[in-house]
Amino acid sequence: MGHYLTKPIEELASQMAFTPPDVRREQLDHAERLYWELEDDGSYPLDYVIYRLTSYRADGSDRPTILVGEALRRDLLQMVERVSETLDDSATRYEPAPLDLDGVCDRLGVTAKTISRYRKEGLFARRLAFGTGKRRRVKLAFLPDSVERFTAANTGRLSKARAFERIDDETRFAMILRARRIASRVTVSPFRVAGYLAGKYPHSTEAIRKMLIEHDRRSPRFAVFRDHTHPLTERQRRVIARAYRRGVKVSQMCLRFGKTRDAIYRAINHDRARALQEMSIRYVANPTFELPNADQVIMDSDLSASIEETQTPQEAEPLSAEQERTLFARYNYVKYSAEQTIADLDRLRPRAGDLDRAETLLRHARHIKQQLSRSYIYLVVATARRHLDTHTPMQNDALTDLIGEGNLILLHTIETFDIARGNRF
Repeated sequence: MGHYLTKPIEELASQMAFTPPDVRREQLDHAERLYWELEDDGSYPLDYVIYRLTSYRADGSDRPTILVGEALRRDLLQMVERVSETLDDSATRYEPAPLDLDGVCDRLGVTAKTISRYRKEGLFARRLAFGTGKRRRVKLAFLPDSVERFTAANTGRLSKARAFERIDDETRFAMILRARRIASRVTVSPFRVAGYLAGKYPHSTEAIRKMLIEHDRRSPRFAVFRDHTHPLTERQRRVIARAYRRGVKVSQMCLRFGKTRDAIYRAINHDRARALQEMSIRYVANPTFELPNADQVIMDSDLSASIEETQTPQEAEPLSAEQERTLFARYNYVKYSAEQTIADLDRLRPRAGDLDRAETLLRHARHIKQQLSRSYIYLVVATARRHLDTHTPMQNDALTDLIGEGNLILLHTIETFDIARGNRF
């Protein structure tokens, strides 16, 4: 399901893996019940969350850690699935019997793809073993109580999902005629036509789009979309992304590949999203990052308004204690915000606005790191000179080598320095 959004919950999940199995199962049940009591826009003290999950009441601190409801709910979903895997439980030990993926699809009357979406929205899953001996397989399992809680909270939504039935022959024929009339008048994609028809018939846009594409594949002589081309290959996507980075106009790529501007931009955005998701973003976590007003507390304004490209000064003076705390807090918060934006990218259709925000955040992080490194370069030079004065005769080459090594250490230390410890850099 991805990574945890809150460090305290990740650490708590790691500790739960060492508790006795019966206690662990009880804690997972507590996590499910707590999930449905939380609000996305609520704020909850960490001590309260730990008490609800483990029945352990910690001593209250002067500055309690506050968790945001939306992030906490997502982490509880992940915690239940991951910690259940450490139990190595068999489905046979649960009564009533858990449902596998096919069973929950039949129970809710939806597809496996819909279940994947529901798992991020409150349908708790656990990892349990089905079968015995050589046929023993660890699979996703859904406890009946978990399914009932989700059903009770989403009655109207599930009723609407069940309304999407298989397309019968009569309805298919009527849809194809209607789609052909539309395609004969205007140049439009199968997706746009499917979206229009989804508003007229009780079927999803994707189901109608696949039906139209399958019709054209089986009957090319009577195709609805005669000019419709096949999806871009992975190689074509790479070529488009490389051409875009080199400044080739999108209109030229439309002619070259026979695709619409939307299709070309989708390929470009997929490449941008992949590059961001492959990056390793390291930051020093701080509970303040999860506050609802973190932008105002850390950046002194809205985050999007704070990120402005400015010229890095050629010379920087040593930082005061307050400047140091402010810059390090902003440096790690900007990287934290970038990681959250990247984690929330739509896997199928990443939005250009989200990609722009993530890339801008990372550029701003690089700018702050340049400020910090320029402000502390005097420490590297002074240490190198002092070392040479003490141990060896002063040599330019030796001084240059020492400053180069010191710069590497400086950059690494900037990445790992934690202002919460109260020390100066």
